[in-house]
Amino acid sequence: MQTYRYKTTVLLPMLALPWLIRAETARFGAEDGWQKVKNQGIREIAAWRNADALALSPLNRNPYIFTTSPNEYNLDSIDILLLGEFDDIENCSDLYSVEGEYRISRQVRARGKASIKFEPGGIKLFPTSRAMWAAGREWGDFTLDFRLNPTNLNDGELLFLWKGRTADGKPQYLRARVENRRLIWDFEGFFRYGSGRSLTIQLQSIPLVPKEWRHHRIRYRSDDSNSGRSGASPGFLEYLVDDIPVDTVHTTVTGTESFEIFTPKIGSLSKKPLMIAPDFNGYIDEIRLSSIFDVNSIPKNFSNSNSISFGTGYTDVIDSGYPESEITALRAHYDAPGKSQIRFFLYAANDQGETQYVEFPTSDNPGWVEIKLEREKDNPLTSGNWHRWRVDRTISGRYFAIGYVLEPDIDEDISPVLSVLEIEYEPYPSSSR
Repeated sequence: MQTYRYKTTVLLPMLALPWLIRAETARFGAEDGWQKVKNQGIREIAAWRNADALALSPLNRNPYIFTTSPNEYNLDSIDILLLGEFDDIENCSDLYSVEGEYRISRQVRARGKASIKFEPGGIKLFPTSRAMWAAGREWGDFTLDFRLNPTNLNDGELLFLWKGRTADGKPQYLRARVENRRLIWDFEGFFRYGSGRSLTIQLQSIPLVPKEWRHHRIRYRSDDSNSGRSGASPGFLEYLVDDIPVDTVHTTVTGTESFEIFTPKIGSLSKKPLMIAPDFNGYIDEIRLSSIFDVNSIPKNFSNSNSISFGTGYTDVIDSGYPESEITALRAHYDAPGKSQIRFFLYAANDQGETQYVEFPTSDNPGWVEIKLEREKDNPLTSGNWHRWRVDRTISGRYFAIGYVLEPDIDEDISPVLSVLEIEYEPYPSSSR
């Protein structure tokens, strides 16, 4: 935030006006950045003039954030959750150590701030003793999710690779490879029955398109306990792309429903890491493995069947220096496509102690005054979607803050984008009135 001072000379004798009236402007966003704001449900993206701007965070991308109860998003079931963030991979579950060759791409991204770009050799995940891929672990239900943007889809590329070994030395592996623009999943010795029997199973995707994001999900129902609304029978293994089933099989000898169910078991002599993209060109994000058969639809960016994403924030408190200073203007540069919108609020107080209890703005919070902004006429010198509050009431105090609430267009699944905030105020010492 920077403060700009403008002096206006008034043609009156200096004895009648002992000092000049000054209008001051505080600015947030653009080249001044967003360091001096507090946000919830909001992320920064590159927007107007390629500067950082505020937009809604994707719904449920990182369920560890803003979650009041571990049961709200089945946090206890999450084994792997890897997200591409601005500077690095965020390893949310912390049940694996992450090593390997990759870089973070801010230009190519699915729902977040960035994605993970594969480099030769890919990523290695080394499990802790509590992780699902730890040696000797037996799985029940599971769901593997990820968002993938392949670059080439050349035959033979490897997206996933894991090699294990059972107590009696028999090899196991799981492999996801490219063939005819499809992802082919090979499970060898991964699903086992008793100590000596295992299956070889294959699943395949629909043909994929290079440089196009798709959501992939493989989910498995181990038994008929707590089947809920899934309707899946024991041993049901399903592959979905963009929430549409593309391949299914039962983990039985016949591949159909049977009383003899083979289940996932990690061999007790398994020592090698899970490898992601050891030989694959493209981008990935939101890699999630959980110990449930997930029946929830993949979330859109800003809404799902249960909730809608809203973002809210406010600026640091501005000290005008004098009680009863007046806000004379508020301008904002923003885009609100479709039915998305940004609501704006102002806060004012004379008592510094009150500013310690500023909360996020809402219509029913008496500390905030909601105001309406109107779009300015296009100006070639300023460019873009500037909006201004036509001052229709007096808002005064020594301390000010600006609040905002971002609301999506849930039909088009798009977010508004806030690029700049400017507030102008006149700091009057009380003896000047």
